[in-house]
Amino acid sequence: MKLYGFEPVIGETEPSLRQLSQATIVTTSEQLRQIAQFLIRTAEAIDQHGSQFNHAHYRDFCKETNLIAPPGDADLIVTVKEDRPA
Repeated sequence: MKLYGFEPVIGETEPSLRQLSQATIVTTSEQLRQIAQFLIRTAEAIDQHGSQFNHAHYRDFCKETNLIAPPGDADLIVTVKEDRPA
């Protein structure tokens, strides 16, 4: 598993993509269960679509399932591509 994140850089208009060695999730138990549901659904989509699977966004999952992702929360993106993150 590889983790990536965007780091804002002063003076640049676009944040800089960085590979992370670890990530910390600050959340509630309810939202953590929602993230788990998203990861399970995404794993099923990867199994179903194989190499055709591109990526999935947690925010899209929330919209599709009428879950609430608080404004300002980070998005979680899952991809299986090794060459670059989604």
